[in-house]
Amino acid sequence: MKRAIALVIIFILLTSANSFAEDRSKISKDDRPPKTSDSRKTGEKQEKAKDNTPGPGIDEKTGYPVSNPYSRKTVSYKIPYKVEVPSKYDQDQDRKYPLLVSLHGGGQRGSDITTIKAPNFARYEKNGYNFEFITISPLCPNGYQWMEFLPELNSIINDTVSKYRVDINRIYLTGTSMGGAGTWYLAAAYPKQFAAIMPVIACCDPALAVNLKDIPIWAMNGAKDPVVPLQYAQNTINALKAVGAKELKFTVDPEGGHTAPSFIKPEDTYN
Repeated sequence: MKRAIALVIIFILLTSANSFAEDRSKISKDDRPPKTSDSRKTGEKQEKAKDNTPGPGIDEKTGYPVSNPYSRKTVSYKIPYKVEVPSKYDQDQDRKYPLLVSLHGGGQRGSDITTIKAPNFARYEKNGYNFEFITISPLCPNGYQWMEFLPELNSIINDTVSKYRVDINRIYLTGTSMGGAGTWYLAAAYPKQFAAIMPVIACCDPALAVNLKDIPIWAMNGAKDPVVPLQYAQNTINALKAVGAKELKFTVDPEGGHTAPSFIKPEDTYN
């Protein structure tokens, strides 16, 4: 688990606009998520996603946390997204890969999927990091929050699992700011979906801690964050400890604001 979360940190720290992997970001005219061709399939039936029964505190009809203030809205928008694969994906048709879902912050919202930065696999490999994940990068529309699209995001994950060679026991979730909040709430809504999560500079309703207690978590926050005050994030962590969270790490940057801790480097976390 530590290795996987460390790789997620590398993803956050080293992500750039250039991609070494194939870009599968074309959107259909009605803004529905892109369909993939059969060229990447092995000819065998792909794995099905894990049991996605909503956890406690989740409305079974809508898939949203009962306490989620955004769940009352009716949203019909289809989330566009990118799927990236490792550069060697085609070389071994029997190999399955971990899946990383990355939710962007509020400043990247929009309608142009090409604005979403893809992982720079070439840079990872140049620095000696073997970043072999399939990645999903969805795009949230202007004026909305990720918490308004929890069932849609889960459907994107399930669709990707059905079309790509995903190891369903290694599905990871991360996000920063608004994406960090989305990480908390999506994992709370579908706790059996994820092997580990990393919410950065974000918090969630402490009442949902019971849903998250069995998921390995590495959360981060800045002590001087003016957007998500440290106490808000600490309240989430305290609630997780109170319900007996099994694997929980909370990193605080004592001088940090609303950014990921700058002192965490890939070489410090990779192993």
